[in-house]
Amino acid sequence: MNAIILAKYFSLFTTFSKIGLFSFGGGNGTLEIIRYNAVDVQGWVTQDEFGLITGVSIALPGLNALNTSCIIGYKVAGIIGAIISIVSLSLPSLMIVVFFYELLQKFLSPQAIKSFEIIMQYAVIVLVMNMVYSISSNLVYENNTSLPLTILSLILFIALANFKLDSLLGLILYIMAASFIRRM
Repeated sequence: MNAIILAKYFSLFTTFSKIGLFSFGGGNGTLEIIRYNAVDVQGWVTQDEFGLITGVSIALPGLNALNTSCIIGYKVAGIIGAIISIVSLSLPSLMIVVFFYELLQKFLSPQAIKSFEIIMQYAVIVLVMNMVYSISSNLVYENNTSLPLTILSLILFIALANFKLDSLLGLILYIMAASFIRRM
């Protein structure tokens, strides 16, 4: 193998290992950290490409962060890059979760564990909202329909999460409203 491809593999491994090691909250919370590293730090993809990759990864079955890392890894270094990205993103998180679960069960009360979970949920909400802002901010300035569509997306998210709106009905309502907004 040549040195350039090995450098790409190593870069994918170190970047996604750090993300897996230091990110919490699952796929959606991790997407902003992946975006920062893939777009701002490494320059593997542009902001627009990341938006497309995120859209595709959400549409695919599976975890959004793993799908996104797989697509980015494939773009950077082919099939082996995709495999390296998935494994290096997953393995540190898995080891940390198992370690901390055992540690928390031994030394903390159930109430302290519940408080920690609540704090982590709020941290994930902040990361997800930052990702939504990062991706949608480029769209808002490019055309006039993006701001209403972003607001519509947030309303749909709230309805799905809080009011137990059926996801198929929500999707149909979103498509109808988005079509109406785009025609205005």
